[in-house]
Amino acid sequence: MTTSAKLSKGAVFAIAPTGVTPLVAVAEMLSLNPAQFTRALLDVTTHDSSGATSEFITDGIYDPGEISGQVHYIANSTNDLAMITAMTGGTKQDYSITVKTAAGTAAITGSGYLTKYGPDGLNVQGKQTASFTLKRTGAHTQT
Repeated sequence: MTTSAKLSKGAVFAIAPTGVTPLVAVAEMLSLNPAQFTRALLDVTTHDSSGATSEFITDGIYDPGEISGQVHYIANSTNDLAMITAMTGGTKQDYSITVKTAAGTAAITGSGYLTKYGPDGLNVQGKQTASFTLKRTGAHTQT
């Protein structure tokens, strides 16, 4: 069987305050972790549950997750100032993640709030990096 695996290099993460276009690609992206959904479960085990086994039902809603990543940290760069503004302003951001598909690219779009941004450790050896986290809110679209 021939694999359909794709290289992840070339993924793009772009953001802008909700309603502002165009979205601006976050520069110097080193790693990008798209969100993973989670769903809470409610324990509905009773004294009548058979076989001494726990029983669960879904909570009815799911958490759309967080997007996180790492970039080259260049203090006072356009990228750095935009991320600081998004973080400290507390405004909802529209986002887009572009990934490869079997026949081109797909976009994952939605909205969220930047909940973390800043430089990572500044070691004697190595390069300067910064990390960010965006908490998604509401539904997203994948095209």
